[in-house]
Amino acid sequence: MIILPVSQDFTQGWNEVVAGNGIVSITDNIFTSKGTEDDEAKRNYWLPIKPGQIIEVECFAKSNNGNEGRVAVDLCDYDGSFSLANYISFDSQEWQLYKLKVVVPYNTTYIYARAVFGKWASTHWDWDVSYHSPIIKVSEGYGTPVLIAYGLIRLINGAVDIHPTFRSFGIESVEFNGTDTVMIYLKNNLWHSNRPIVHVTGTSECTNSRIPVAGDVANNDPNSIKIKWSDGTQFVDVSSGNYYAFLSVFM
Repeated sequence: MIILPVSQDFTQGWNEVVAGNGIVSITDNIFTSKGTEDDEAKRNYWLPIKPGQIIEVECFAKSNNGNEGRVAVDLCDYDGSFSLANYISFDSQEWQLYKLKVVVPYNTTYIYARAVFGKWASTHWDWDVSYHSPIIKVSEGYGTPVLIAYGLIRLINGAVDIHPTFRSFGIESVEFNGTDTVMIYLKNNLWHSNRPIVHVTGTSECTNSRIPVAGDVANNDPNSIKIKWSDGTQFVDVSSGNYYAFLSVFM
């Protein structure tokens, strides 16, 4: 297992969600979450995942009023859709160490997980819970790039597609703007300011020596990547001729 460098004061790298009259506070690296009814008061830690990966979450926690508290792991997508993978509950008013283990299903369509500390809207009881010393571990292999999309893009005299005889994965659709840009739309969006490593290479089927270049992933369109072709000095019109690009997208 690989231990992730998680901020022990629940600040750097953590995403805060507060709604209604929810309250979050941090004192001496102790994170406290309070709320009632539909209030939300939590901090989440996001990470990209792949099928079969193991996620372990540990922390010390206690209930300050004797009511139930929880630590959870959700599987998520960019658009906010999620599935609760697992959680542990506790009501002890003494500090105790809690451990939660989740195996990412092999048939999952989600590409992120988040460790959730604090109250979410579905816990309608009077909530007053504290946490400290969070640890998040992932199974070996997390440190290597996770391939989230690949395929061979084919542009023939202005008609673009994903080459049908080469294996492709993670690409929803492709589109040509008629002059110089092919748009690649991924099946899964990129969440929480995560930006991928995009790699493209040309093939010998091209009718010229143009060089494919990829990038330009925008915050307001988090599932698209642009491919253009260059002659070495500038981007060129590719509305006629044969152009190919092997695309790989890593996280």
